[in-house]
Amino acid sequence: MEGLEQAIARRIEEFSRFTATPGQGCTRLPFSKETRAAAEYLKEAMGQLGLEVWEDQAGSVFGRLAGRDRSLPCVMCGSHLDSVVSGGNYDGAGGIMCALEMARRLDREKLERDFVVCALMDEEGCRFGGGYFGSLSVMGKIDAAYCRRVKDPEGVSVAQQMKAYGLDPEDIAQAAWAPGSIGDYLEIHAEQGPVLDQQGVPLGLVTGIVGIRRYEVTVLGQSNHAGTTPMDQRKDALTGATRVFLQVEELAQARGDCVATVGRIQAFPGSYNIIPGRAEFLLEMRALEQERLEELEGALNQALEEARAAGLEVRLEPTSASEPVRLSPTLLRYNREACTRLGIPCLELASGAGHDAQIIAGGARAAMLFVPSRGGLSHCPQEWSDSAHLAQAVQVGLELVGQLQQEK
Repeated sequence: MEGLEQAIARRIEEFSRFTATPGQGCTRLPFSKETRAAAEYLKEAMGQLGLEVWEDQAGSVFGRLAGRDRSLPCVMCGSHLDSVVSGGNYDGAGGIMCALEMARRLDREKLERDFVVCALMDEEGCRFGGGYFGSLSVMGKIDAAYCRRVKDPEGVSVAQQMKAYGLDPEDIAQAAWAPGSIGDYLEIHAEQGPVLDQQGVPLGLVTGIVGIRRYEVTVLGQSNHAGTTPMDQRKDALTGATRVFLQVEELAQARGDCVATVGRIQAFPGSYNIIPGRAEFLLEMRALEQERLEELEGALNQALEEARAAGLEVRLEPTSASEPVRLSPTLLRYNREACTRLGIPCLELASGAGHDAQIIAGGARAAMLFVPSRGGLSHCPQEWSDSAHLAQAVQVGLELVGQLQQEK
């Protein structure tokens, strides 16, 4: 049999072909021709392993290794099929390939519960904005109205793109799994941060996934001549906007267990000699503790009030929110014990990025295993994880599945 490390590396290399930007990183957007080619590759790979293969109404791909007792809830393992624009070859793909190698190596004679490999559609949300489309569909939280309503920046709806992909959006509710049919979910993933790499630890045991708050903020002042208006008589919208988000950033810096990011800022009309009369920025805040998210929101609202007191008009539009999720303490313990038995050093840490595991955790016990991201880089062509670390994650995953078979 091909070695585990070599098999994972080969599969990731083969999967990297499915990109719209060859030579410039991986671009595999939802319901695209690249995603279709990747899905067909996975179906073939699953079939070669003897799995029962299907594609659901959301475009996610599944492969089932049947257990002896089909009435028991399954153990599901995998990650997401899509990528960001010009991202790396490991985000999502690494977890799917690890799940395939787990299916190859499971002792089928001892498998009581079904083992299901999943490749979920549109976790990233790069085209349509929402993300987690495949996992939300599995949990019964996507309907046809959503598919018709949500559109990309060019005005193409999810429903339209699904039809072009060969799916019927009116059938999306059929993608939902029956409550209780998924017992446990494991996602192996690149950390997408620097902690494991900097500390030289090959495996991370994820304790939870941060909650996220996103806002569009508009600050309105008064455009005026930049040369003739004294500094103390200006209503500079850009200066006001900067003061708002710097207050939130300073709090995040002081607390150390949360982050705040301005991903885009624009000033209007945008000229050397005109004081900005309008400024717009996108603000995101992340924290594992609900209390910390509320503290960041309080700092934002206080800063907005101070801007109003300075004579500026401010508008705050929340665009999305997800709550912090604590992953299963039982599965965390099983994974910790497996690392001890296998002699694999590990570190417990929270995930600062969102993952399908946080959605599945709403209806099943969920766990995540992180492998180091070299240099802490992700969502870029330089993203890389060592196949040796992914192989160690597979070994721990196999131990976990074995432990789950013995539960009463």
